[in-house]
Amino acid sequence: MARDLAEQRRTCRAAMLTNVNVYGFYISPIAANVAVTIVLFYFIRRMLARLGINQLVWHPNLFEIALFSIILCLITLLQADA
Repeated sequence: MARDLAEQRRTCRAAMLTNVNVYGFYISPIAANVAVTIVLFYFIRRMLARLGINQLVWHPNLFEIALFSIILCLITLLQADA
């Protein structure tokens, strides 16, 4: 059992997110992810407003926070897999 755990630890590869270089300034990867999320969130929010989805939810502000969190999580997970 202990041998299996040691073998799993050796074969397990942790995803390390590196800093992003923007014109010589290094920023945290989460800051870059938040910037991309803000842009995507803006367009998705406008699309949902045109479709009338915002009027179907109980609390639009909570819905938007949840949507932003989901998009940020997906972007971070996709970046970690790459």
